[in-house]
Amino acid sequence: RAADAGQPPAQFYLGMEYFYGRGVPRDLAQAYSWCDIALSNGYSESLSCRDTVALQMSSQDRRRAAQLTADFFRTHEFRN
Repeated sequence: RAADAGQPPAQFYLGMEYFYGRGVPRDLAQAYSWCDIALSNGYSESLSCRDTVALQMSSQDRRRAAQLTADFFRTHEFRN
């Protein structure tokens, strides 16, 4: 809920959870998206997360991550 509410540290940690599959199914598109959202919201620590995830992503993962990120910012009016 904190990630969805716009808290960049929570967004970063949710991205890490998706990357490692801790508490959620492993999902590289979700991991990249949440780390990218956190980075866009000023949480610079998420840069290494995003770049590490990107190394393992397929082109389909990349397209899905871009869509997830775009959907998030389209449906959330805030930007930290």
